[in-house]
This record gives sequence, C-alpha cells and structure tokens, in this order.
Amino acid sequence: MRILIVLVLALNLSACTPGMHRRSFVPADTWYPFSLPNDLDKDSPANLGKLVLDAPAGRHGFVTSNEDQLTFTNGAPIKFWGTNLVGEAAFPDKAQAEWLADRLAFFGFNAVRFTRLDQGFAPKGIFIDPSPAYLDWQMKETGFVSQEQLRKLDYLIYLLKQRGIYTTFNLLSARRFSRADHVMYTERLGEAARPISVFDKRMIQLQKDYARGLLTHKNPYTGLTYIDDPAVALIEISHNNSLLSAWEDELLDVKPLTEPDGPIPKFYQKKLDQLWNDWLSYKYVTVKRTIVNWALHTVYGKETPILYEDHDWSLRQKGDASALIEKTPETTVFRIKKVGTEDEHLEYRRINVSFEAHNSYVFKFHASAPKRTPVTLVVQDFIDGFPYEILRQTVFVEPQEQTFSVPFNIKNKTEEAQVSLLLGSAPGDITFKGITVKHIDTLQFIADEQNKDSFTFHRPLHKYQDFYPPRMIEDMRAFYQSLQKDYFTEMALFLKNELHVRVPITGIGGYQEIEDIPAQKACDYIGIQTEWDKPRTDASGKALKLHKRSVLADEHLHYIEELRKHGEFPKPVVITEWHSSFPNPHRYEMPLLMAQIALQERWDGVFQYAFTEKLPENLPTSQINNASDIIENPQQLILSAVGSVLFLKGRYPRTTYKHSMMKLISPQVETLIGRIKHRNYQMGSLTITPEDDGSVSLVALDGKTLLDSQSMLLIPMSDIQNHGSTWKDSTHFDWGQAPTELQNMQVMISPDYATSPKPMALDAQGKVTPHPNNPEFAPLQLNRSNQVQSPWYWVTTQNK
Repeated sequence: MRILIVLVLALNLSACTPGMHRRSFVPADTWYPFSLPNDLDKDSPANLGKLVLDAPAGRHGFVTSNEDQLTFTNGAPIKFWGTNLVGEAAFPDKAQAEWLADRLAFFGFNAVRFTRLDQGFAPKGIFIDPSPAYLDWQMKETGFVSQEQLRKLDYLIYLLKQRGIYTTFNLLSARRFSRADHVMYTERLGEAARPISVFDKRMIQLQKDYARGLLTHKNPYTGLTYIDDPAVALIEISHNNSLLSAWEDELLDVKPLTEPDGPIPKFYQKKLDQLWNDWLSYKYVTVKRTIVNWALHTVYGKETPILYEDHDWSLRQKGDASALIEKTPETTVFRIKKVGTEDEHLEYRRINVSFEAHNSYVFKFHASAPKRTPVTLVVQDFIDGFPYEILRQTVFVEPQEQTFSVPFNIKNKTEEAQVSLLLGSAPGDITFKGITVKHIDTLQFIADEQNKDSFTFHRPLHKYQDFYPPRMIEDMRAFYQSLQKDYFTEMALFLKNELHVRVPITGIGGYQEIEDIPAQKACDYIGIQTEWDKPRTDASGKALKLHKRSVLADEHLHYIEELRKHGEFPKPVVITEWHSSFPNPHRYEMPLLMAQIALQERWDGVFQYAFTEKLPENLPTSQINNASDIIENPQQLILSAVGSVLFLKGRYPRTTYKHSMMKLISPQVETLIGRIKHRNYQMGSLTITPEDDGSVSLVALDGKTLLDSQSMLLIPMSDIQNHGSTWKDSTHFDWGQAPTELQNMQVMISPDYATSPKPMALDAQGKVTPHPNNPEFAPLQLNRSNQVQSPWYWVTTQNK
C-alpha cells in the first residue's frame, strides 16, 4: 500500500502550516525580486557546471571531424553547449575575466564562440588604430591585431581553458575594410563587405593576413599559439556571407528598369559580370551553345495590352490629402495640393482587374515631374476581403520624361485585383502618359540576349527570375555556388596547409541557402543559425516588436520541425547562434527545447546568442537591458544550466507532447514545459503537481539516475521581468528598472512511499537558506510570514 505524504512547495517557499488548504498560497501572478550576486557559491547544489565540465579544456587532445561527428583525436566524442561573447565583450580586464569565466562555468557552458572581434579598432574591436590622429576611418588600415586587446583575450581564454571551456573563432564577421586597405569603394560597403568579400581577391588576401596574425599569436598564459592549443575547438571562415542569399535579397544586381545603379558599386558588378561570363565560357565554350542551352531563340518579348487608362480609373483621397486631375487625350496631370501622413492617402487606381494564372505582366507608363518625385506602383489581390500584395515597386519620376516598365507575375487567377499608383509622398505636379498593363512573354532586355555574339551576358535579376529561361536561372545559381565554393576551398586550404590549423573548419557561421552546403565541401562541419521571436527595434534599440508566441502552442510544432530538417546533412552540425528574445513570456521554453532537439538530431554543438555584447562596467547587474543577452537574465542562465546537463550528459530523451505541454525524460534530468498546471507528473521518485504554467526541472546531482538519486535540484520557472516593465502598446516596451523579478510558481511534491524528500531553498548566491523559524528545514512547518524566495530547491531524500 502506497503511503502519500504531501509536501507543499512554492517559489517563495511559502508552504502552509499543517491543516492549511493547498489553494491558500500567495497568488501565482505575484513577482519577487531575484538577481544573481557577484559571488555565486561554487559549492552550491545549483552549480551544475560541476556535473558537465571536464577541465582543463583540451586535455583529451584536439577536436576533429570524422565525417558525421565531432570527436577528439583519441576517438572520444565531444559536444558543445555554448554561448556567444560578442565584440568588445571578448576584451575584459582581469577582474572581469575571472568573474566571466566563473559565471560561464557555474551555468554549465563548456564552449564560447567569439564573434565580431573584428568590429573595429580598440577598445571595441581587436584591431590597433594605426593612425589615431586621423578622424576619418577610411584613412586607417585595418587588420593589424592590437597587442593590448590580445592580452585581454589571452587571459580570458586561459581562464576558460582552466575551467574546461573551449573556444571557437569567427574570422570575418563585422570588419569594415577601408580605402587605406587598398579596397575600392569602401564607403559603399557594409560590415564584412558582404558578399563582395567572397570573390574580391584583395579582400580575401586581407582575410588571410588577419587569420595569420590572430591564430599564430602565442598566448603567454598558456604558452601556446591558438593553432597549437587544443582548447581552441572550431574555426569559422565567415559569418552570414552567402552570394546566393545576397542575390535573392537583390543585393548584387544592376536594376535597369527603374534605377541607374544597384546596391553594390558598379566596379564590383562588372567584376561579377566578368566572372559570370568566364564561367559560361568554360562550361559552354561557345555563345551559340549557351543560347541553345537556355532556349533564348524561343524568346520574342511580345507584349499584349490588357488594361489601358480609361474612365474606370479613379483618384481616392483619404484624410486631408487633396489633388486635382487634368486630362488631355494624351496625358493625365495630377496637381497635388496636400499630402497626408502616408503615400496611400492619394491613390490613383483601377479595381476589379482580371489576371490569368501563371502569366507574366508589365505595368508600363511614361512620366515626368518638375522635381524628382517618388511614385509607388501596387498590384494587389483580395482574399477573403484581405489585401494580398503581388507587386510594390517605388520609382522616381524626374523632370525629363522617362519610360517605366515594371514586371510582375500572377500565380493564381483573379478577377478582383486592384492596380494603383500611390502619389501621396509630396506636393507638386506629376504628368503621366500611356498608363497600361500588358501581358508579356518575357522582358525586352532578356529577349535581347538572343543577339549576343560574344560572352557579354548580363546576370539574371532575381526579382524577375520567372521571366528568364529556367536553365539560365539554374546556371545563375550554379555560378554563385561555384564562386562560393572557390572561396571556402581557398580559405580552408590556407588555414590547413599554410597555418596548419588542426581543428574543424566551417565556411559560414550560419548557412543561408541549401547550395551553401555543397559549397563547403572543403570544410568539416556545417554551421546553422536559428531564431524565435527575434525582435525588430528602432534606431534607439529600445522600441521592440515581438510576436510573443509560445513554440509549444503550435500543435504542429513547425519551429521544431524546421530545426529537425538540419540534421540530414553529411557533416557534423553546429548551431552557432540560436535566439530567443526577452520579453517573450514563453522564453523559458527555449533552452530546454534546444537541448532536447540537439540530442534527438545528434548535433555536435549548440551556442546561445548571446551571453553579452558588452560587459557592464559594474558587475554584476540586476536589470535586463538587452533583448538577446542573458548576462543579466537569471531565468535564462538557470535554465541554460539545466540544458547543459540534458545535452552534455543525456542520451536520446523520451519526449511526450500533448496540449501545449512537453515532458523530457533522460536518466539524470526530467523537465516539464508549457501548459502544465493542475496535473500530476511522475519525475524520478517524486510526483510533481505544478500550480502554474511554466517549466519544472529535476536534476540528479549525485551521478545516479533520478529514480535512485538522493540529491536533486528542483527548478520551477516561469516568466521574468524588470521591476515595472510593461508594454505601452504593441511596439513600445517600457524596460522598467532594477531589480529583475521572477514570477511566483507554485509546485506540490508527493514523495514515493519509500523516500522522505526534504526540499531546501537556495538563496541568490546558491547557498542553503534556513528558514528563521525552522532551522531543520521541515517544509510542513514553514510560516507564510517568513518567506524564502528562490527558483532553486535542493531536494535530498533518504529511504524510510
């Protein structure tokens, strides 16, 4: 016969006195202050790093790749549960470095990814400023590593190594090349000169020079260069640097229809054009074979008008916007008197337009204006009464009359489409002639390709890819993949053969297109990035926009399924960045879900983004100031520690998912996540009944399974906030002020008949906190008036 002993446990440890009803606790919607202090107790049961770290890092030799798994050179497998240190956070002073290494170790991170080291000159970046007198950064050479910055980085890496924490480097992430580097048109290039740095030979040489300076440097604290230090585990050639992705984002192309220049300087466009035609020449040998393969001879560029400007067009004026129309047989002149707050407030439109499915069209007209004036072309359909945009393109009307031809495709037949010109950007006159919409076989500049007599083909524009012959688009993708592959191969061979790097290398810290995978043939693992509810912010970085949804609330778990598809690659997989943003109220799901998915998919590494992008001057802090950083977020740090044990010590976990609730079961860790309140769950030798939604984790601390363990850490966790933080509206968040506060989460414990569990609260330092009226920690005798508030409970058991 089972004997039931009910112990009442809440986050504030406000258990009832004998005979008190279980529902009479402090309400679950209350919050209590909880901030991690400077000096966490290294002997605390909450120090889960003791369970997972194997110090010093590198003691088993170098990390290597054996096709589908990362291992040490002795054959032992290795997995990384890591985080990111970004930019200037990699250069702490000695006191900060010791604090940082201890904090990372306490919460179970066994790897740190250093990214954006190259974001500028010291003190924010790793480069020395060669010409401090110059204010113009274009006059300064980049790439020379600062010895002062290296000393800071060296000491931090030394401390991490001592604690069993490995290091990974990203070599090209945020560097801004300058004119002094002998790089052309640098004022037009962004961070890392993406994606031009993939094919420009000068920039590739500069990348090699920096890699040599960093990786062959000897760390005085370890006595080893980074190349010879087995605690340096992985190397990334670049970050988010994909030609194919840039092509799809319209970052590579000349825009002949509406703009005189493209998003990258013509100098580099011409380089790409030459490389494209060289590639075609090598593949097809002759122009004639190229044209035949693309079937350009079947392209005629025929146009059939389907819509003219006629009496069915009308001017819609909204708000206080106003304009007059003057028409002649040849022109329509808009005399715009006043504009509203949006372009749409003056809209010249035709409704109920019919388009056939799977056809191509062009919106065409002539226009002029006394001064340069933007006009936006819009084609939209209506599905169940809601607008669906097919085309939105802004063009600029100049004093000299121009012809505008903007193509678009129709996928589904419609008889209720709307064609519009949005005119409400500025007062003044605009003159239009011949407003038409025409059905087309292809675009004229594509049809002109059939007249080629030499290899001078233009690269296809992605936005108009449906107008090109399919084989031409296939070649375009293959060309960009080939160029990407050449870059990764050249850099990988340089690192391995010239610098003698012995650890695995990847090409992109987070691949972006499926063609990026075979392009990394010379590399050793695949880097992936993923995010959940990544915020959009304004210039100040404070105005947030989040969807605030739960991953588990989606009954089909689409986000998890998206992640699982990454496990199909023939190389080891490392998640170099995963995001989950504050103040999403369901953020407690993510560390545990990422650990579970990583185990199931047998990924070799998982790196949270980010521990911090900047170290505060005064450590520790007690307020969350950044949506992604977790340095100030005790919720994420504590749950990441549970994730480290689950991932690094766990085997393939058994998983139960039902009604927005997931249960993860492994020998040493069990976790409940999501809508879990008012249900009984067996966790190890205990029956857990959460009184609120959130997560509850139970971790064995003595190396035994949870069924046999006599020392466990119980972690009930729900939402976190800064004191007074709140949403003012859907996009403006008041960050509040210190301290951080955890939401009360109550849990009932029913022990197994053979054990007598004794839960003891741990304070913010991780120390056992005796109750003032109950030094023997008898939970049933706690008094509500003497609360002990904590997300940590050390549960010890003994056989009866």
